[in-house]
Amino acid sequence: MYVDNILDSVDTEEEAMDLYKQTAAVLSKSYFRLRKWASSSRQVIAEIPRNERANPELDLTKDVLVKEKTLGLLWDCEEDVLRFSWPTSSNHVPTKRQILSISARAFDPLGLISPVNITARIPLQELSITQCDWDDVPNENLISRWNVSLQDKEDLGSVSVPRLTRSSTRPYIFRIFCDAGEVAYGAVITATTFPRLELQGAVIAARMAATTVRDLQSSLERVTFWTDSGVVLLWLQATGRPFCTFAENRISEILDITKVNQWKYVPGKENAADILSRGLRLGTLKNSYWFSEPTFLWRTPESWPSNSLKTDVDVSAEELECVEAARFVSVYTSPSSEDVI
Repeated sequence: MYVDNILDSVDTEEEAMDLYKQTAAVLSKSYFRLRKWASSSRQVIAEIPRNERANPELDLTKDVLVKEKTLGLLWDCEEDVLRFSWPTSSNHVPTKRQILSISARAFDPLGLISPVNITARIPLQELSITQCDWDDVPNENLISRWNVSLQDKEDLGSVSVPRLTRSSTRPYIFRIFCDAGEVAYGAVITATTFPRLELQGAVIAARMAATTVRDLQSSLERVTFWTDSGVVLLWLQATGRPFCTFAENRISEILDITKVNQWKYVPGKENAADILSRGLRLGTLKNSYWFSEPTFLWRTPESWPSNSLKTDVDVSAEELECVEAARFVSVYTSPSSEDVI
């Protein structure tokens, strides 16, 4: 039997040692021995036999703690941060095949470097729209932008994100931002209106909140959602108004997970998700609020952006369903994250 990496986090070094001893004791009964133990605490590592450590030769008095691969992410135990790498090849011919291959090499399950990922996928989207063959060399403009994106990938080693440690006593308050942009959805062959894209962003935010709250064993009551789309906010408040099937299904799913009063308006320039919907160069990303939070959250709620909506927001007629047709629409929603159609 093979067991992949096990990740856990505790509040104290004493709890970490108890975790090691209890896990080792239970598994030893079936003659299983866990190896490659790593920790951000030298005191914990010192209590673990050398042959069970990630680096048996480590000198705890002078050596830097290991950088350990943990389920695809690189954990820097010395600084207790997550780091990233994106293997690239400087001698490749930038065909559609090669661009796809390099774009797929980044493993970012938490979406921490999504803005950089977006800049890598945009050229691939453009090639798909133009129906470029797999081994064709694209135009010079796209090659130039792809080379800029490659430089960011090579510099990813300079980016680090503090590892989040859960607390069993500290309450969690979640601020979730959502957005959509023309560039981020540029691969869609059939044109999609901006209100629909913004609504889809809101769906993703609701699903992400439900998953995060479940995993952290918290409550959705402490979640606030922010969007710069006045249309989406109006739709969520338009109880009983007939919409097309696309909008109706997504509004229904959002309101199954969240409450209307949890959704608030934020100007685009203060929307953290705006970075994701447009993509951002690595050098700019490091100093942006992608890794922190918009500064208005530091102020009291009374000083936050106004949540009042304009009543003259233009909603395209194609998003609305005629009343006669709406009476016969049966809407079924599923909690599955795969149900995105």
